[in-house]
Amino acid sequence: YKFYLRGFMKQKYLFCIVLFMAINITLIIKTSQADLFEAAEHGSAEQVIALVTSGADVNAVNADGVTALMLAAALNENTQTAHALLGLNANVNHADALGNTALIIATFRDKIQVVNLLLSANANINHANSSGYTALMFAAELGHAEIVKMLLDAKANVNHANSNGETALILATKKGHAEIIRMLLFAKANVNATDSDGDTALMFAAAHNHAQIVNMLLEADANVNHADSDGNTALMFAATNDNPKLMSALVKSGANINAFNAEGITALMSAAFQGHTEIIKLLLAANGNVNHVNQNNKTALIIAADEGHSETVKILLKAGAKIPARLINNPIIVQAQRKIHNDQVRAKHATTGIQRRLTNEGQDTGFASELAKKIEEYL
Repeated sequence: YKFYLRGFMKQKYLFCIVLFMAINITLIIKTSQADLFEAAEHGSAEQVIALVTSGADVNAVNADGVTALMLAAALNENTQTAHALLGLNANVNHADALGNTALIIATFRDKIQVVNLLLSANANINHANSSGYTALMFAAELGHAEIVKMLLDAKANVNHANSNGETALILATKKGHAEIIRMLLFAKANVNATDSDGDTALMFAAAHNHAQIVNMLLEADANVNHADSDGNTALMFAATNDNPKLMSALVKSGANINAFNAEGITALMSAAFQGHTEIIKLLLAANGNVNHVNQNNKTALIIAADEGHSETVKILLKAGAKIPARLINNPIIVQAQRKIHNDQVRAKHATTGIQRRLTNEGQDTGFASELAKKIEEYL
């Protein structure tokens, strides 16, 4: 029994020693890993090499699944630390908890030299994170033009779509990055790609009032009459902005003036709601249907009157808009009719005066009636 007890105590003693050693080794390893992360964050290439050589795991991850290489890619301006880690066999394509790789992180942070280094180390250029974003998509959205060029030169997939169906072209268009859009189109980006709502880059350019980009996309054969899941077209989006040049570009490219969405709303109605008189004139000149009725039984005239846009009401009435019975005594309508009448009287008086003067001077008066029309239009 004594011998048994002595043996048991000896084994227990040895077990405690081994356990103590294991705890110490674990603490040493954890300390070593923590030091590695810190060295990577602060860009200490020599310390990184020393720690890994001493046993630190070059591919160990922190609580967020981030490696030392990813920290170096995110936080260092130079490439020395990242280069050292790659030389120590760091996994260039490791993804963190959100699916981001060192390449995606460096791209997001606009670390141009680091991106170049990672590409030379065979980083997966088309890896997408949990939201479906690739490095190219981040670069396009954030306006990192130099990195976009690098990624395109390295044959990044220009038409990859994220979880919302957005491509690099759509993302760049939303932010108005014309230079990047030009590069993407040159790289054969699908100009008519749609997001999950059916919207194209042209539609976003029109909605965000980017006239230069609208012209670029139209020159690249963007479908000017594509409708999204709600039936909206680029022209309808553009009508909400007061930009005649942008609207004119769409009209000249064959936009359907009288197209309407699921609610029966046309571009003319959208412009009437906003009171954009120049846009309304442009659409009417292109044969916009002034008496189209939407799903709520409203015309452009009714919409303009409801919003109190008296000048818009006047333009629509002069274009032949019909006045519904319930609006005959509407103050906005009455005021607009009075203005039209006064304009006609003024035009007539002006024309009569000009005719009289020309007659007295013995000159031709044949253009007087045409002049009257021009004066009335101006008024």
